[in-house]
This record gives sequence, structure tokens and C-alpha cells, in this order.
Amino acid sequence: MIWAGFFSGILVIQYILLLILLKANWKNYFVQKSKKPKVTVLIAARNEEKYIPRLLRSLELLDYPAELLEILIADDQSEDKTAQIASDWVRLSDNRKLITIRPDQGNTKQLNGKANALAIMSEQASGAFYFFYRCRLRSAQRLDQRRNQLFR
Repeated sequence: MIWAGFFSGILVIQYILLLILLKANWKNYFVQKSKKPKVTVLIAARNEEKYIPRLLRSLELLDYPAELLEILIADDQSEDKTAQIASDWVRLSDNRKLITIRPDQGNTKQLNGKANALAIMSEQASGAFYFFYRCRLRSAQRLDQRRNQLFR
């Protein structure tokens, strides 16, 4: 009978400790969902003069707080006006940055140019989530849809 009381006491103490630990370490996911994370959009561009203006206009329409959105564009030694178009657009806001991939940086991180540019950009990105984007896509609407799925 003494052993039954002893084990019952231990179970009660364990239960109380469990409640205390749960209370102290419980994450309130409802509160965290309302807080939006910082996201980074990474765009590798090489000779995209024809496509990049449409993409940049589309990025301006993203429905996300500017202070939580970082847009990095890497110009990978373009031979057309891609760098100039991107540079002019980047100057319009503080959350945008143009990274010029120099010839001596070529393929230092990866074997192909696009992967190399993305690797270099990712080192400078500060978002909690990265979205990799192609210049030849029609709009950033799909990016908005993906982001909404992640952060709803």
C-alpha cells in the first residue's frame, strides 16, 4: 500500500512538472503566423533586356510590405542593356539591390553561370525565405500565390 502511494505521488509530481514545462516552452503559432517574415527574391539575369522590364513592373505589384521584402538582381556579365535597366529600377527603392557578377567571380561557386549568380546572391540575402525567379516568367503573380500559401 505504501508503494502505491509512493508511485501515485511520483506520477502527480511528474504531471505537474510536465504542465510547467509545457507552459514555459509552448509556442503560440497563432501569434507567430500574424508576424510576416522577411523574404528575399533572387533574380539571375544575363542578356534579359527584352524580358526584365516586364518582370520588374510585376515585382512592383507584389502585395507584401516593402520593409519585409528584399529584391536582389544579379547581372551576370550581360552584353545588352540588362544591367542598365536593372540599375535604374534598383535606384527607386531601398529594398532592391543590383549585384554585378565580375568575370573573376565566374563559376567560382557552381559550374554554370545562373547557379553561380544565385550562390553569390544568396550570400548577401538577408531574408528568412528565398524565392528564386526567372526573368522570362510573365508576372510575379505566381510568386504572390506561393508566398500566400506559405504565410497564410
